[in-house]
Amino acid sequence: MQPNLGQGGCMAIEDAFQLGQDMRAALDKVSGDPEQLDVAGLWSSYQQGRIVRAAAIHGMAGFAAIMASTYKAYLGEGLGPLEFIKKYQIPHPGRVIGRIVLALTMPAVLGWVLGGNNSHLERIRPSSCRIEDKLKVFNEKDFETFMRDDRELLRAAHARWMLLCEREPSCDAVDATSNSEAKGIYLGTAPAVVGSGQDTHLLVADTAAAAEHARVWREPNGDCYVQDLPNSNGTWLNGRQLRAGEKHQLLPQDTLEFGSHPSSEVYKVKMQHISLSTGGLNGQTYMVIPVGAQAKAEEPEPVPA
Repeated sequence: MQPNLGQGGCMAIEDAFQLGQDMRAALDKVSGDPEQLDVAGLWSSYQQGRIVRAAAIHGMAGFAAIMASTYKAYLGEGLGPLEFIKKYQIPHPGRVIGRIVLALTMPAVLGWVLGGNNSHLERIRPSSCRIEDKLKVFNEKDFETFMRDDRELLRAAHARWMLLCEREPSCDAVDATSNSEAKGIYLGTAPAVVGSGQDTHLLVADTAAAAEHARVWREPNGDCYVQDLPNSNGTWLNGRQLRAGEKHQLLPQDTLEFGSHPSSEVYKVKMQHISLSTGGLNGQTYMVIPVGAQAKAEEPEPVPA
């Protein structure tokens, strides 16, 4: 099975292979005479052995999509004026219940739904993508830690962090290889200066922003931070103004505004998997972000983790 094909592709490959084996065995029983082959019975047996698992995978895919679009790590997220509760990091009830459900169902999920319809497969070739295979992305001993601590999971992610302001591209800039215009920077261990000065790493268009307004960077352990600099006109994190000189940790989807609130430019913290490439990312001016082959050709220099 090939994991990059997705679970549906994996199941189709395995089951199609097994169907071929079942047909060969059925032909052997009738001495190779296709006229004597009970095709309807063969297909019925094939379906009955897989329909429950196929339905389970279909349901899980829909459930995962709902979870991904509504996930809240901590109580207070999305509650407007009550968002200050997030700083206490009280686990969201949905997250707690989800952990309990995962703990109870994961053995069956891994062993049957994701691990393969193994009772219906002949052991005639080396197994792959089964539950006994080792995880390649992180050590299994870290799984409990990642389930308990979102920030440890973020630190271990194979991703680059970006501070990005996006806008709809002008009509003459749109082509088949682009989908947006953006201005931004990758966060590295060397602090990047944000401000209205021409020598800054990230040039802010808001006229209320100071020449050197704030700093952003990524610690060696993977945590990212923003710090308001003296003499700035204010830095807003998720709509809350930081104290003068305040340093605050950044999380994915956080928004930053420099100089005023609301600002003409709103920057968002994003993560980008290291296997992807965003060509044309620039901290001085908006650029059309190319995708596909064009992006590969313009792949930026790696940023220190």
